[in-house]
Amino acid sequence: MIKLGHTKIAHIAGDKEIPTTHERIAGYKSAFRHHGIRVDEKLIFSRKSDYQSGVELTEQVISLKSRPTAIFTGNNLLTLGAFEALHRNNIRMPKEIAVVGFDDVYWASSLNPALTAVKQFGYEMGQQAIELLYKRLSNPQRPPTSYILKPELMIRKSCGTK
Repeated sequence: MIKLGHTKIAHIAGDKEIPTTHERIAGYKSAFRHHGIRVDEKLIFSRKSDYQSGVELTEQVISLKSRPTAIFTGNNLLTLGAFEALHRNNIRMPKEIAVVGFDDVYWASSLNPALTAVKQFGYEMGQQAIELLYKRLSNPQRPPTSYILKPELMIRKSCGTK
């Protein structure tokens, strides 16, 4: 979104008790710093990681005097809530507010507009976790191992590029 010219981007995060929420907030802040843009902590909204929180937090975002030009949501339920709030308030995506979500799901391209989202490879994560567990159970002295799967950005209409 920064490369598309957005500098005022709200982040609708999930529950701060969840480690991935911390990681996504850190990534959000890191992107701003990487591009030499000051992070506005007032644009980070956090509550539960559910649909209703997505609706309510998006309502807060769009009621700001100086409304952000883009929203980054922390998971698919928050994204659905954001879409609901934006549609309910007749805010056109991406013309008035661009949206990028985390968790690319099979129905992301069915949303209106189609959702730009970060794709995680859930099946592969599960497969790797089972393989690592099996190796660890087979050899309890084996040191812990981590495996990182790189996410992929699925670019669609909600961010304003297509």
